[in-house]
Amino acid sequence: MLIILEKPATEEFREIVPPLINALRVARGRGAAVLWTTDDPAAWDDRGIRPTLRFVMSGSQMVAAGGEGE
Repeated sequence: MLIILEKPATEEFREIVPPLINALRVARGRGAAVLWTTDDPAAWDDRGIRPTLRFVMSGSQMVAAGGEGE
């Protein structure tokens, strides 16, 4: 299963983030992969969001920016 989220944590929907993260943890625990795209810098600082890998856009290229192990 692949779950794709595009900018789910916008300012007007900030209250959905904790239950969304919990649902994603359950899905990941069952083997799902999650692709979460955002341009919200606050999402990067949220301790509840623990990505395996992080990427940033550099021009038209996606560049690895670290993850849980770093």
